[in-house]
Amino acid sequence: MTDYENIRAALDCIPPDVGHDERVRLAFAVFDGAGDAGADLWREWAARRGKPNAAEDRATWKRARKRGPVTVATLYGMAKDHGWRPEAPQRTPSAAEMKAQAEARRQAAEREQAAQVQRQREAAAEARRCWDNASAEGSSAYLARKGVGNHGGRFEAGGAYLLPMRDAAGELVNLQRIASDGEKRFLPGGRKSGTLHLIGTPEGAPWLLVAEGYATAASVHEATGRPVAVA
Repeated sequence: MTDYENIRAALDCIPPDVGHDERVRLAFAVFDGAGDAGADLWREWAARRGKPNAAEDRATWKRARKRGPVTVATLYGMAKDHGWRPEAPQRTPSAAEMKAQAEARRQAAEREQAAQVQRQREAAAEARRCWDNASAEGSSAYLARKGVGNHGGRFEAGGAYLLPMRDAAGELVNLQRIASDGEKRFLPGGRKSGTLHLIGTPEGAPWLLVAEGYATAASVHEATGRPVAVA
């Protein structure tokens, strides 16, 4: 068997309904053993669990695409606990096989990158639609409970509070929807890293403060008058 075939066989021996943490560890292990060529392999396996979540699986695989303490040996160890035994010793692939595997990884990475860009474009379009349909005037049980005002957000008819998530150029790329009970959700597939929402005007200010959440940022701004970035 090749390394890839061994990884597939080992993964097939592990029930996909293992706990979330174990499923994440297996994603890291598959990436360590197969690189991006293992993306479809792991996601197909994860999708066989009783309650699949494709969006969660995409996010998990994205997190797993780096080398770390979890190696392919973790996969083989868990598979052996479920009765798996390799059919033949692993061998070093030939130069031609290594080249083919590298090309497969490159193509898989390109496909995933293209799919991610498309998901982000669709989420940005949905963010603009929701933003345009929301109102700058309204009330939110969340804001009332936190004791802060509205600084650049909008209100949906159902009572949710919308925070714009913009890139460095100021383009709206995603939204954070905060329900009345405080539950926070981003638009599925939308960009999160590198986005922010500014409270106040940073131009010419000696300080620009940074906070993780809106309520904290709004509280700091209202107490100090300084501009704050919700990161």
